[in-house]
Amino acid sequence: MRQSDIQGQSPLRIAVDIGGTFTDLVTYDATGNAYQVAKVPSTPPDYSEGVIHALNRVLKDFSDMEVLIHGTTAPLNAFLERKGARTALVTTKGFGDVYKMGRGNRIRMYDLHYHAPVPLIPRYLIFEMDERVDAKGSIILPLEEDQLPKLLDFIREYDIESVAICFIHSYVNPDHEAAVADFLRREAPNLFVTPSHEVCREWREYERTSTVAMNAYVSPILKNYLYKLTANLAQRGYRHAVYLMQSNSGLIASREAESRGVLTLMSGPVGGSVGS
Repeated sequence: MRQSDIQGQSPLRIAVDIGGTFTDLVTYDATGNAYQVAKVPSTPPDYSEGVIHALNRVLKDFSDMEVLIHGTTAPLNAFLERKGARTALVTTKGFGDVYKMGRGNRIRMYDLHYHAPVPLIPRYLIFEMDERVDAKGSIILPLEEDQLPKLLDFIREYDIESVAICFIHSYVNPDHEAAVADFLRREAPNLFVTPSHEVCREWREYERTSTVAMNAYVSPILKNYLYKLTANLAQRGYRHAVYLMQSNSGLIASREAESRGVLTLMSGPVGGSVGS
């Protein structure tokens, strides 16, 4: 995100961070080189209300804002508290255990009481499909499209809210992932669908699978929150984009963050580190 992308005519810039207890805000007025701060209690479960309360402390007119930069712990809290969306994983037949098996390395090798973290998606919510692409992107086994209606039945049977798709070597050739994603988005428009090539187009199956699983798990929570926040802001006269702090300390527009919540997982903690 370039600085020129977020500069407008108004001199007032605002940054706000929500935590589980408090919502903190700072304003910068470029005209007078002046800062102002506000701190209000957070408002779970609808944290957007806390943001609005903080803005009301410092603003008379929301249209005065040039840009709003936001740090949030909403995705991180959903992950840590295991309160994300009910998620299923679609993967290549024969690779359904990749997510649970993970890597063979142990973080604490000599800890006899160590237990690996419980996966966000249980094994019974992993759906395997016939398809195969090799490491060069050539199709070895075409996608078995006759299985798509069965996948849809599976999703409806288990009341799935979000679906992660991760096929072998889709980082080279994502056609099969894209076909499944298009089908689900067409047949189940209220379902959150995230194929791995749209989030983490990199090699190594476990890392890519765990990343897209995390994205599917937390993104619906973030999307719902951002919908409420942007609607409240628009109702009060704010006409510009909302930008979120990413885990890499860069910025991402809220419309993009809605489908890539995993990129903002460490948004709040990183914002504090950069600010200090």
